[in-house]
Amino acid sequence: MSLSALHNVTSQFQHLLQNVNSEPISYVLISIGIALIIALIAGMSIYGMFKLIRAVPQMTTKQFLVFLIGVAVFILALGVFLP
Repeated sequence: MSLSALHNVTSQFQHLLQNVNSEPISYVLISIGIALIIALIAGMSIYGMFKLIRAVPQMTTKQFLVFLIGVAVFILALGVFLP
C-alpha cells in the first residue's frame, strides 16, 4: 500500500467525522461522568453509614454524646447555609 492510498483512506474518515456534530456526544459523556461521581459519593456515604452503625454500640457514653453533638452541629450548619 502506497502512502497516497493511505492518505486517501484517512481523508475519507476525516470527511465522515467532520460532518458529525460532537456537541451531543460531549453532553452525554459529561452526564455519564457526573452520574458516576454521584453514584461513587452515594456508595461511599452508604458504606460510611454502615461503618458508623457498627461503631455506635461499641462507643462509651462520652464518645456517644460527642457524636451526637457533632451531628447536631452539622445539621445546624446545614440549616443555616442552605437557605
